[in-house]
Amino acid sequence: MKLSLSQLNDLKKIYKDLNKNVNVISRKSIDNINVFHILHSLSINKVIEFKRNTKVMDLGTGGGFPGIPLAITNPNVNFTLVDSIKKKTDIVNTVSTILDLNNVKVLNLRAENVEEKYDFIISRAVTNMRKFLKLTKNKLQQKSINELKNGLLYLKGGDLQRK
Repeated sequence: MKLSLSQLNDLKKIYKDLNKNVNVISRKSIDNINVFHILHSLSINKVIEFKRNTKVMDLGTGGGFPGIPLAITNPNVNFTLVDSIKKKTDIVNTVSTILDLNNVKVLNLRAENVEEKYDFIISRAVTNMRKFLKLTKNKLQQKSINELKNGLLYLKGGDLQRK
């Protein structure tokens, strides 16, 4: 994993500046962005070390989490960040441009309209698991190139019994 500390350090400032105009990250949690958003996103790196050219979709990316921090730490992996809300994808495009992330593609689409297939689909608390499974059905490539079999990496908090 190649880590760009300068890019990760820039994230907090970039999001604080952008969040003044568009509330992409809760104003309550913006001061804790490192723990609540960046480190939480990077926890996926503890589960898998993506191989070069792995294709990852961040579905319901919102402000770019977990996709942007993972794209910074995995520069040889192709990330597609998808959200149906244009103001969010505009912010994500801005962040990826500022950070010069050449491995990020941003799509302003609903999940149902994504046609490409991916090795992994990642997300953070987009919906309950039953709905998420429906949204991601038939969007995974069959052939795996990583040690971990292709699939979903879903970050979820709170009461997991009800979700």
